[in-house]
Amino acid sequence: MWIDCFPVSKSGFISQCSQITAVKLLITFFLLIVPLIEIGLLIQLSRIMPVVSIFLVCGITALLGLWLMRNENYTIWTLIESDIQNQRLPSEEILNDFLVWFSGLILLLPGLLTDGLGIMLIFPEIRKTLIEATRKFLKNKFQMSQ
Repeated sequence: MWIDCFPVSKSGFISQCSQITAVKLLITFFLLIVPLIEIGLLIQLSRIMPVVSIFLVCGITALLGLWLMRNENYTIWTLIESDIQNQRLPSEEILNDFLVWFSGLILLLPGLLTDGLGIMLIFPEIRKTLIEATRKFLKNKFQMSQ
């Protein structure tokens, strides 16, 4: 209902409506904008190198994604979600495992942009930086909600 869009408290927190809008924008971005960018990049790349080699690179990165995801499973997301709902910081190990799984998932998607992001997430230094930023963001969010 549209009444759910009003903030529950007067403390200036993001309302439920704006959170839903942000999720809708993210979904739209990933379902519409990213594929259009990927198609444009693949078309531009096909002018430089043979199409067979482009498909070969996409196949190799998809296999790498499957290999990265082999030991991880969907319960990682459940652990992170329950920690956040209970206003606990997820452990670094859980977030690291999630980022490895997410890296594999992104590498499964064909395209240069997603492959580049997936390969970047393979590097431990980048994952560590993302984990620190995520934990800092969640810590601030938990402190504001109390």
